[in-house]
Amino acid sequence: MKRLSRNFTGSFIRSVVDAGPFAGYIFATFDRDEDGHVTFDQFIQGMSTISRGTLQEKARWVFNLYDINGSGKVTKGNLRDVVSAVYQLLGAHAKPSSDEFATKEHVDRMFNKFDLNRNGEITFAEFMQVCETDPRIQRSMALFDTIL
Repeated sequence: MKRLSRNFTGSFIRSVVDAGPFAGYIFATFDRDEDGHVTFDQFIQGMSTISRGTLQEKARWVFNLYDINGSGKVTKGNLRDVVSAVYQLLGAHAKPSSDEFATKEHVDRMFNKFDLNRNGEITFAEFMQVCETDPRIQRSMALFDTIL
């Protein structure tokens, strides 16, 4: 069976844009068995979740993207790393600009929204509760819906 390796995927994506660590975070959401490779089945299942999944399935995928160490919880450090990677990916096109202050502000805003019990970490239950009640997030999650 054909498999994509983390090195190939990162190199390919970096050849198109400066993906930096973001390629690795995306790769990890597809590499469910954490063997450093993505099978075609894993890739199709991940893409199916993104494009045709329920709100809960899509929220789980996004949560896993932020839960970069697989602990089941998202910390400010996790958010900072992923947001910084997105800003690095966007480069000069990032709005707001991608300086450290903008990253910290973005992370603080997200954390205040999702850390409902204010204990310093976001669980999937908290993340899902916000996703289910925020129409903007629901619209955002539906952007990748397909009719096919």
